[in-house]
Amino acid sequence: MMAKPTIFLSHINEEADLAGAFRAAIEESFLGLVDVFQSSYPKSMPIGTNWLDNITKALRDCQAILLFCSPNSVNRPWINFECGAGWGRAIEVVPVCHSGLRPVDLPIPISLLQGVEATDGPGLQQVFEMVAKKLGSRAPTIDQRALTDRAAAFSERYVTDLSVGNYVVLIKRGLDEHLFSILKKVPADTVVPIDAFPQTYFERVKPALDALQENKNLQYSWAVGGIIVDGSPYSGTRGLLTLKLSRSLHEGIQKA
Repeated sequence: MMAKPTIFLSHINEEADLAGAFRAAIEESFLGLVDVFQSSYPKSMPIGTNWLDNITKALRDCQAILLFCSPNSVNRPWINFECGAGWGRAIEVVPVCHSGLRPVDLPIPISLLQGVEATDGPGLQQVFEMVAKKLGSRAPTIDQRALTDRAAAFSERYVTDLSVGNYVVLIKRGLDEHLFSILKKVPADTVVPIDAFPQTYFERVKPALDALQENKNLQYSWAVGGIIVDGSPYSGTRGLLTLKLSRSLHEGIQKA
């Protein structure tokens, strides 16, 4: 009996949900006749087994690799390592671009590979045709709309989460630990005034606050109040900073 062809899904942990959508679509479309290796999926990585041995075996045995590429993943070591493993074996390695990254944006040498966008239905049909060739069958007609909608929804949420995470880091660096601890207590979707906020603090975090407000993760206003001279490094102008955090930003601050 001929062994099932294996398709290796190369992705970073943060993009496991998108890889999972592709795994489910391949397994369903090919009626389980194709094995799909996804390191973040329990069936691909049984408990009690050596995870590196499992990945190494899958890279040696697979017939093709889907390489999930985003601005956040494309320079990660494991993505490039797994891409190189497929390249060295001369098997198909297909970059699946998403979350703002297009095939034309891929860096060399990944850009030498023919990639597709996760939200491009006809492009995804080509991916399934490639899988079908490994099985020696005709490609099934896939529900392109369902898969592209899931990819688009993932990308929208993922880009927002990345933006929030990046600016949370900037805010935390711009504020002292005491004030950041105050922000951690601010509930989501609630207008909270912070009085006597030092203007020097505000000016340091304003670029990050502006970016978050532009991305609709934050609403804020600033009004100059009085001047406090107390001999501290932050003597000077104080003001009223009013904040309203989105749920995503609130959750990002809680995790920081």
